[in-house]
Amino acid sequence: MTHKIKYTLRLLLLMLPGLPVTIHAQQPDSIAAITEFMQVCHSYKRLPLQLGVTITGSANLITAPQDTLSLQAAFYLDEHGSYVRMGETEQVVNDSLLLLVSHQAHQMLLYANHSSLAGQLQKYMGFNLGDSSLAGFAGRYAIAVGPRKEKNSCYNISSRALLTGTALPRESIQVLYDPVSKEPVEFVQCRRSLVAADSADYAGLSVMPEWKGRLVKASGNGWWLVKEAITVFAYTTIAHKKNTPLPVRIGDRVLATAPGVYTPVKQYEHFVLNQFPEEGAR
Repeated sequence: MTHKIKYTLRLLLLMLPGLPVTIHAQQPDSIAAITEFMQVCHSYKRLPLQLGVTITGSANLITAPQDTLSLQAAFYLDEHGSYVRMGETEQVVNDSLLLLVSHQAHQMLLYANHSSLAGQLQKYMGFNLGDSSLAGFAGRYAIAVGPRKEKNSCYNISSRALLTGTALPRESIQVLYDPVSKEPVEFVQCRRSLVAADSADYAGLSVMPEWKGRLVKASGNGWWLVKEAITVFAYTTIAHKKNTPLPVRIGDRVLATAPGVYTPVKQYEHFVLNQFPEEGAR
């Protein structure tokens, strides 16, 4: 399997907010804010769904591919299956097969699919937050109303756990949403981590105002920089049009030549097809 397909599959699992976020609720106003926040995260995730998202990544320290990420993503889901396009990579799912296609690598990966559509929604769209999760993880995050941006309302969410040696939360999320429809407009997620540095880097950055509070000197354990990796999910389309077929189905990419044996269709005959690799290869 190519690195590109592996990386894109990880993105499919992580990209959309509506992640298992749990918020500490002590005050009545906090409970109201949590209720609305959860509505924003999840109310649009119903069938049929046509979703468009622009995803961009940036960071103050570039150490991973997602730090310079920029792609368009599209999700189509109905009662028959799903189609996901992220940049040059596609994922097509029906009730028995899951196909990954990398157009740049000219490669296809075909898996047996044993999950229901409801399971796909839970895995890829974040349908994994219930009352038990709220009760079990209460106290991990704090929520506050942020300033309105044009006509959109805002919530700021931050983890109560601080990054070691700093006063910064490990994770911060800002969500902009339409206060009428409760649909998300933009999620901005910031994840912080420590990156090892040498004494020269530490000394050079210590005089820069933007690095104030973002440098850590651990006694006997070296010097560290706070990496802030930011991912922006800008929602361009949220629709629930009925009788809208999936843009691509399994049969548009591969055909069965015998029970359990598939080959690319003529248009994709130059693609390499790997069938049902071991689960560990994913």
